[in-house]
Amino acid sequence: MTNHHYNLFSATLRFACGGARIAGFVVVLAMLFAHSPGARAQLLLDESPAKTLGADIVERRGQFVPQNLTFTDAAGRSVTLGDYIDGEMPVILVLGYYDCPLLCTLVFNGVQDAVNGIPFDLGDDFRIVTVSFDHTNTTDMARAKQDAFLAGYKDEIPDEKNGWVFLTADASNARALAESVGYAYAYLPESGEFAHAACITLLTDKGKVSSYLYGTTFPPQQLRLALVDAADGKIGGFFDSVFLHYCYIYDPNANSYVISAMAMMRIAGALTVLAIGSSLTFLFWSSSRVRRRAAHTHSPTSTLTTPASGLSS
Repeated sequence: MTNHHYNLFSATLRFACGGARIAGFVVVLAMLFAHSPGARAQLLLDESPAKTLGADIVERRGQFVPQNLTFTDAAGRSVTLGDYIDGEMPVILVLGYYDCPLLCTLVFNGVQDAVNGIPFDLGDDFRIVTVSFDHTNTTDMARAKQDAFLAGYKDEIPDEKNGWVFLTADASNARALAESVGYAYAYLPESGEFAHAACITLLTDKGKVSSYLYGTTFPPQQLRLALVDAADGKIGGFFDSVFLHYCYIYDPNANSYVISAMAMMRIAGALTVLAIGSSLTFLFWSSSRVRRRAAHTHSPTSTLTTPASGLSS
């Protein structure tokens, strides 16, 4: 091997190793992102919210909610759950009651803060359906809540888009909806209030339970991941549909989305193969170029002859 080929091979090897280091850096960066405060926020919440809040959640991921249940919207019209699960966008289902003294308002505020912090548009990319499980709540109460929280959203939403609706229900329909997503609540006669958990449920555009987010605050990154998952990667841009959708998985034990180690290993492997392939291609191209130059230099036609001068006749 000539010095030129040796130097070329060494440079190519360093380039390939650099590509491998880049791939490794991607894995490390992703792991750090997965353990950032936003990604771990769900772990910092109460690890057993159902126990401390006096009600239980039995997750029913993969099951469908009954879309024929009837409710009353904020305008007093009779509607069904299927009117909002239309096969076009995922749905955030929020259960609570409108005269709740504290917890429900905290959940509603947490949802509003979260949706204001994500790059998706309410009414175009996803929808929020809030249902009161207190059958004594009135349409006026639902309208007041709906007006207040729509006013606090970052953009104005036309009514026909049904971006965030607040519904009331009779006792049987409210209970059927709650049971379909595993959400338990109990009336406390001594206080006139309800014991219930702090939780929101993500539904697919077909009404299938996708995931749950617990607590009264919902990190925008977690909600963004939950919506991308519920939409099966059909909302957002390339970053959402490819990186977030395939590199994060829902961990039911942590009640949050976490980085998929297997997905990141695949990405790192692909980057490594790409780096090595690029290096070999560059080595082959450089070697061919050197050979062509050498052949041109030693060809007979490249040797110039100078005619003899100074000869006498």
